[in-house]
Amino acid sequence: MAGSVVRTATMVGLTVALIGGCGTVEQGPTKLFPSGLSTEVLAVSRQLNGNFTNLAQAQRDSEYAPLALHLRRIWPERTDACWIYMELTPARAALEPVCQRVLRVFNSAGRVRCEPNSLPGDGHAYIGAWGDPALFAQTTPEMLAPLEACAFVLISSGADQYSGSVPQFPCGAAGSGATISCELRVVPGRIEAQGRFMNAAGAPTGTQLGGPFEFIAN
Repeated sequence: MAGSVVRTATMVGLTVALIGGCGTVEQGPTKLFPSGLSTEVLAVSRQLNGNFTNLAQAQRDSEYAPLALHLRRIWPERTDACWIYMELTPARAALEPVCQRVLRVFNSAGRVRCEPNSLPGDGHAYIGAWGDPALFAQTTPEMLAPLEACAFVLISSGADQYSGSVPQFPCGAAGSGATISCELRVVPGRIEAQGRFMNAAGAPTGTQLGGPFEFIAN
C-alpha cells in the first residue's frame, strides 16, 4: 500500500499528479502574467474543480492506494489565468497531503496549457485550502515557483473531454536513466491519470499498473 501512495504522488500531480514527481525541477517565480483566459480555458477549469476520489477503484484492486484529490479555483478575479489549488491526500489521512500544487491554466497560442507551481515554504499553511480559499488571501502568484518543465497541454478529444500528457522526467536512483511520464484524461466528473515508467533503454519497467488511476467526483 505504501508503495502505491509513493507511485501515485509521482504520477498525480493534476491533476493531476502527476505533477508531484516534478518537485525537484524548481525555477524562479514568474513576474509577468499576460492575459490567458479563453472559453476553452474556462471550460477545462470548470472540470478541474471539485472533490474526487478513487476509493471505488481501490476497493476493487488493492494495487491502487485509496486517495482523495481536491481541486479548487483560487483568485477568481484574475484574468491572466485560472489558478487552481490541488491537494492529493490518502483517503483516510486528510491532513497529510502527499502532493500540493497550484495549477496555472491559461491560453497559450490557442491551446490550454497547465503549468504546476510549488507553494511557498513547506505548504503546511495551505492544507485544506480547497475548502477555504481564504487561506490564499495573503499569497500572490508571484510568490509561487513555476515548474515549467512539467507543464502540459490539454487538447479537446470530444464533447467536454480533454486529454494530454506530462513529459518524461527522471525518477528512481540518480543516474539510472529511468523516467516516468503521465497521460491524463479529463471528462465531466472524472479524471484519469496513467503513469508510464521506462528504463534507460526506453522499455517499460515492471512497475506499471494495470490501468489509470480513476478519480471520480464525490
